[in-house]
Amino acid sequence: MNKAQILFVGDFDQSFIKQISNDNWEVKHKSNSKEAITLLGKERIDLIISRDRIDKLNGYQLCLFIKSNPFTSNLPFIIVGEKKIKENAFQASWFAKPDRVAEFTEVLKKPQSLAKLIAEDLKQNISSRPKQIELLPATSSLRMETDWYDSLNTELLLERSVAMRMLALLHRPKIKTYLNECFAAINDILRADLCGMGVSGLHKPWLAFSGIKGLNKNSFDNLLKTVNDSLVVSGEMSIVSTPAITEKGGSIISDFISVPVVGEGSAPGVLIFAKYDNEKFTAMDRAIISYIERYAKPVFEFLLAEQETESLRSREAVRAAIDPLTGLYNLEFLIGFLQQQLLFSFRNKLPVSLLMIDIDRFSQINEVLGQAIADTILVKVAERLLSIIRGSDLIARYSSDKFVIVLPNTPLKGARVLGEKVRLEIEQANFFSASQQGPSVTVSVGIAEYDPHDLNPEAILKEAKTALQKAKESGRNKVAM
Repeated sequence: MNKAQILFVGDFDQSFIKQISNDNWEVKHKSNSKEAITLLGKERIDLIISRDRIDKLNGYQLCLFIKSNPFTSNLPFIIVGEKKIKENAFQASWFAKPDRVAEFTEVLKKPQSLAKLIAEDLKQNISSRPKQIELLPATSSLRMETDWYDSLNTELLLERSVAMRMLALLHRPKIKTYLNECFAAINDILRADLCGMGVSGLHKPWLAFSGIKGLNKNSFDNLLKTVNDSLVVSGEMSIVSTPAITEKGGSIISDFISVPVVGEGSAPGVLIFAKYDNEKFTAMDRAIISYIERYAKPVFEFLLAEQETESLRSREAVRAAIDPLTGLYNLEFLIGFLQQQLLFSFRNKLPVSLLMIDIDRFSQINEVLGQAIADTILVKVAERLLSIIRGSDLIARYSSDKFVIVLPNTPLKGARVLGEKVRLEIEQANFFSASQQGPSVTVSVGIAEYDPHDLNPEAILKEAKTALQKAKESGRNKVAM
């Protein structure tokens, strides 16, 4: 088994590091933040321990820089300080907080206390990620600058925080919920008086708005006209939501920015931002809007995919993709969906996990109790699984007694939680009424996470089958990865 890789950053004495070392992990030490970030681009690191003061980047800034990258957001980060300093607003922000903060004087007295924290965090961090992480943008001028630390400024950190906030929304199950949370996220980042989103080029083009109440109706109507004139609309534009409008008086839009967003092969969209009553967008606001625009592409692709899925459900084509017994998607539909989901997740650097669920001893149930009882169990298990999963997940009947659940934007850790929930609920469920007799039912669950280097759906399915076999060999009614 490969040893865990621990990276110490900052002023740590080698004799102290030696006391922390053991046979379960290998220790690397970099004295400055640039060397640490460069190492993360070359080697896999499983946990970082940093001093609170390093160089021109402090430990909290390094933590923010690392955790604001989607691929390293779950990387355990421990800060060791001279004393437990009071975190300022920047350090305490939701995307920058380290997993633990330890007092250096206490750690010096008891080095093994830090070793214990390392062991605990490594045990909990079961998500996987690529061996090498590109933390700096490919076009970054930081590669060329002599004064490297001064170039790593607020703008770069701001871009990462916007990316994390926008991409974190992609798993929301319903479009209405998604829009509400998207508007809330944009408002937290930008503090605009009004923000909007729209898509044209569809059979049902739409616009949605959220903003501070009391907007003057004429001012809002003028905004709608400006937006409509800028879009090519194939049908009547539907207004999904609006801010509270005032017929007389009210606020007037004083500054307005409309940003076109075009996804690959998708209908054009638009982002809308406005300020009221003589307020203007600052240079920083415009920089933030440019970052929102950059990371809005997967947002629009997600919304369009959701709309397309809803449309497909009403078409005859979907009927051919449904298993007639359970009402779940069939294997053919699963493979097609999985191909698209893996490609989408690869492009947007998002995790995808998969559960393969097998009813224990189903063949014996079928032989002893008959097909009618076996079919009842299949239908009941399918109904229970549908009640457990999120709206963004997809469940399909994989074979006679197997089901597959695809979990977009979900790492192994989250998949393991759902797998245990599935196993426990099926075990505790009573599928038969008091007047009926039937066997107790359990399931075994195999879990896999997709490899970004292999987008073939068969690869993740094969890995899930292997994990499922492991669960069965360990006694059934188990979850294995």
